[in-house]
Amino acid sequence: MTMKGKWARGIPPRFFAWIIKGQLAVSERPGGYARNHRQVRRKEEILWLKSEEFTRVVSLLGSPHNLHAYDELDVVWAHLPFGAHDDPTVVLPELYGRLREWLGRASGSWSTPRKSTIA
Repeated sequence: MTMKGKWARGIPPRFFAWIIKGQLAVSERPGGYARNHRQVRRKEEILWLKSEEFTRVVSLLGSPHNLHAYDELDVVWAHLPFGAHDDPTVVLPELYGRLREWLGRASGSWSTPRKSTIA
């Protein structure tokens, strides 16, 4: 499907904010957080991520929601589940270590598989 006009680039995800300008950003899950989020909005927001040349998406959701959508639109992703009852002193050091590793790569590519989940 070829999109034209202002929607060809998609729309920014809600609550998008840079953590490290041009390197690391955070947003709501594309398409929204609710169980029955809008699939059209999800696709538009993922298209925006691609048009802005993001190299990867890291999902912190406790569940694998949305991961199939990244595959469908050829977006590289990793899943670092962070559940509501997880101990942040255990989970966050792993997350920070992975983010430092990924940000430190000059090429922007991952040495991990395209689809990776850290349990």
